[in-house]
Amino acid sequence: MSALLSRPLDGCSSDTPALLPPAVAAAVWRGDALGRPVSATWPSGFEVLDAVLPGGGWPGFGLTELLLPQAGTLEFRLCGPLLGRVAAGGGRVVLVGPPRPPHAPGLLPHG
Repeated sequence: MSALLSRPLDGCSSDTPALLPPAVAAAVWRGDALGRPVSATWPSGFEVLDAVLPGGGWPGFGLTELLLPQAGTLEFRLCGPLLGRVAAGGGRVVLVGPPRPPHAPGLLPHG
């Protein structure tokens, strides 16, 4: 059995809900699913943001996608503190299909 997204994603050209394979649907954490418990979280580095994220921070595992009206508008200021801590601890940070190449000098302050 496959799961459907409850509504089309903003910016999608199709009005048809996206069909997700069961394994993917079970692993996807949706930002609008605030009632679901999050098992482990990482503090974002911003108290105001942590106050509205489920579990008080970014999900501790898996994939997080930032969807903004305009790509490349300083997303790393939002997630940079966490990415620096993950990298400093030996973790991996993978950018999948960024809209622009990351600006390395801008990432240096985050580690």
